Amino acid sequence: MVYLLALILPVALLYSPKIETSGTVYIVKPMTITQERKSPAYDVFRQSQKVLQITTSSAATDEVATTNLVLNTNDVIHTNEILKTAELVIDQKELLIETEKKLEQFAVTKTDSTLLSKLNISAPTTPQFSQNKSQAATIRGNFELTEGVGIVDHIVSLRRVFEGQSFELGEVDLKAGMYQILVGSFEGELVAEIKDRMGLIIGEDRQKLLGLKRSGLFFSGPLLKVGQPSSIGMNARNVDERKIVETNLTASLYSGNYSLKKTTDTYPNVASLSSTIGLIEDRTKKNIATLSFRTVKDQSETLLFSQKWVDGLKNYLSEKLQIQYIPNSGLIIGRIMQDGKPVAGAQVVIENQAGIEPYYLDQFLIPQTEQTVTSANGFFVIPGLNSGRYQISGFIKDRHLGSQLYFVEENIVSYQEILTTVQTQSIVVRAFDAFTGQEQDADLILPGHEDVFSVVDGMGRYRTSAAQGLQEILVRPVSNGYLPFTYLQNSKKDHLHLPLIQDVFLDQIRIQKQIPTTDETAVLVAFAPAGNFDLHLTAENFDRKQIVYFNEKGAVTPTPVAGGGFIIYNLPIGLQEIILQDQNTDRTFSQVIYAEPAKNYIAHFSE
Repeated sequence: MVYLLALILPVALLYSPKIETSGTVYIVKPMTITQERKSPAYDVFRQSQKVLQITTSSAATDEVATTNLVLNTNDVIHTNEILKTAELVIDQKELLIETEKKLEQFAVTKTDSTLLSKLNISAPTTPQFSQNKSQAATIRGNFELTEGVGIVDHIVSLRRVFEGQSFELGEVDLKAGMYQILVGSFEGELVAEIKDRMGLIIGEDRQKLLGLKRSGLFFSGPLLKVGQPSSIGMNARNVDERKIVETNLTASLYSGNYSLKKTTDTYPNVASLSSTIGLIEDRTKKNIATLSFRTVKDQSETLLFSQKWVDGLKNYLSEKLQIQYIPNSGLIIGRIMQDGKPVAGAQVVIENQAGIEPYYLDQFLIPQTEQTVTSANGFFVIPGLNSGRYQISGFIKDRHLGSQLYFVEENIVSYQEILTTVQTQSIVVRAFDAFTGQEQDADLILPGHEDVFSVVDGMGRYRTSAAQGLQEILVRPVSNGYLPFTYLQNSKKDHLHLPLIQDVFLDQIRIQKQIPTTDETAVLVAFAPAGNFDLHLTAENFDRKQIVYFNEKGAVTPTPVAGGGFIIYNLPIGLQEIILQDQNTDRTFSQVIYAEPAKNYIAHFSE
């Protein structure tokens, strides 16, 4: 495992799906780097001014360094060289006046009559507006810097991202503490980033565009709090609210390959859709070892249960049900949470294991064998499990709340929370040939959906209340020659892009590389459009000759290529992690997978 110590320096990839063409990017005005005198970074700002030998006088005479931003189809930001920074003093009223002028110019240029009619500025005498243009709207909201993030010689960007593509570019004024962006759709999320000259992310935030409300001529957007780069942590606490004694616990991420000094520590600079396995063990054996897969900025908790409580639960159920559990068997403890609060009255279904029933805990955390729904605390348990992966969904009557994968190991508690939200979102589904982009039909088995979901002419949509978590989507292409596979989906994504792979593609490469065939392993095909990354597996002693890289057309390459991906043949069965380190941006991308024999898996390593 020594090679995995390189994970101390995380890395990043910027991904645009193969099938999509880039949306139009509208730039209302150049981005302006500003610096408020009372911000935490002001001292650093002053030091930079001295180093650059810039004399700071009144705000009226200061020169403002601006950066023109251009987005291309690969979502890369190009900037003019920044020569100096200076303080911009502008109040909110001035910002709004300037904005109205720019929006008028934009509306006339883009011939948008709907937008122009909403502005408090007279329209041109003879506008020629097309009737086919989609409507546009302005989103405004508050913008904050937090967690010690400051602006000195950095680049600020704000954009709307949907289906992995960047669309409109917005603007930020730090003095006013505001942002605004003109959008053509309310789908996707707002992504705010602060980068240094080398392109390394200094601060970031992502907020989904859900449930926006109109405020006058504008829509109120979510608060953007740009803090430290995304990280993964455990969020651990004792279920009985006892204070955690850190000296008794060992906590780790990446399947034990990255140790945390405290359960409150995090692993920094991780791509937003990454997942990893966290493990907490108690040296005193008072608390049972707890396994939990974690995602970036995970809002769920990892609850710790005492060994005494777990033993008592198993004994109680054994006597009550007159059964005997297998020694060292695994145990699932879950909780259904909606917008941060436990859900009462929910049922739990184990979708991939028929005949296994959950038990629900009452207010005293005692399992009730006659109870059929969650109590006010939202807890459920499933004891006596073999090692493996379990897809579990929560329902209230026929309404699907959310789904979550649980990974079970011997003599360990697998704890996960099923996170759901009141505000449902629409998920765009696209199925296409991985290398030609040609649209394809496919049938999907979606967690929480009773019927088969069909993708017709390469596209479909479904709605979900799931807020977070990892799911397995079973994909069966309609056309002959394409492989059935399992797609690994992060519920944070607003889209489900399914690149279909032909049987002959994998077979020809296997023959070319003289890779042996075995039914006791799995195959993973992964897409990672940015090149120059190092690939690591947590599987011990894996033969790296069974890893093959390919480009965007599917041709084999000796090393990772931008726009391509990789194949891992003969991936060992069981719980595995695949980790990418981008050498250009210090960003870590990781994916958890529970591999089963003779199965094919497809995943994206992306933001």
